[in-house]
Amino acid sequence: MKTQKKNYLEKKSVIRIPFQVLILLTIIFNSNVSAQANVELSDINVLNNTNWQGSLMYVDYSSGEETVLQTTMQLTIKGAKIIMSTQYNNEPKANSKGSIKLKKGGSYFGNEKVVEKSKLKDNMIKIVTTYEGFDNNKKATIYKTYLFNSRVYSVTKEIQLNGSKEKFTRNKYSYTRI
Repeated sequence: MKTQKKNYLEKKSVIRIPFQVLILLTIIFNSNVSAQANVELSDINVLNNTNWQGSLMYVDYSSGEETVLQTTMQLTIKGAKIIMSTQYNNEPKANSKGSIKLKKGGSYFGNEKVVEKSKLKDNMIKIVTTYEGFDNNKKATIYKTYLFNSRVYSVTKEIQLNGSKEKFTRNKYSYTRI
C-alpha cells in the first residue's frame, strides 16, 4: 500500500509542476496581450522637420492592378500633432496636407487605435493601428503599419473585409529621407 501511495504522490507532484507553469505562462501571456500600446512624443520626434522622397503604391479599385506614384513629403511635429504635406510629382492636383494627433495618452494615433508599438533593430519604430471603416463600399477592419527611423518611413494600409480572415494591402507609402 505504501508503494502505491508513494507512486501516486510522485505522479501528483509531476503533474502539479507543469500545471503551475501553465498557469504562470497564461498569466504572463494575458498580461502582455492586454497591455495597451501607447505612442509617446519621444517615439516620433525623429520625424520632426524632415523631408522625404519616395512613392505611393496603391491597388486600383477597378482593375485590381498596382499603380505607383512618385511623391515627396515633409513632416513637422507641433505639440502632439504630426503635420504632413505630401506632393505627387506627376499629379499635383492630388497634393495634400494632413495631420495626425496623439490622443488618449497616446493610445490613439488620430482616430486609429494603437494595437502595437515596438522598437526594432536600427532604431526602427513600428506602430500598428486599427479602425473600423469601409473599403470599396464594404465594411472592413483597416490596419495601418507605420515603420520609421531617421532614414526611412513607410505606412502600409491593410484591409480585412468583414467576414474574411484574410488581409490584403490596399496601399503603401515608402520614403527615404532627403
